[in-house]
Amino acid sequence: MKFYWVKYGEFANSYALRKAWNSSESFRLILAGYQRITRKEAECLASAERRRRKENPQFAGYADDTIKSFNRAEFE
Repeated sequence: MKFYWVKYGEFANSYALRKAWNSSESFRLILAGYQRITRKEAECLASAERRRRKENPQFAGYADDTIKSFNRAEFE
């Protein structure tokens, strides 16, 4: 089962999207300050960033436009 996570930055257009495959990956994301969201919410956030990059490039580029898989090296 996949779990989707988001970590918001200091601004509304600043966030990181991650996908975890098991509870140990999810636990590391919780420790890193991520919040669990639904798949639909993650897809909406990624879609909103892609739309911002097309319509207003100066305002975009601070968030993930894709949902990235958990990378263990990133969280060690």
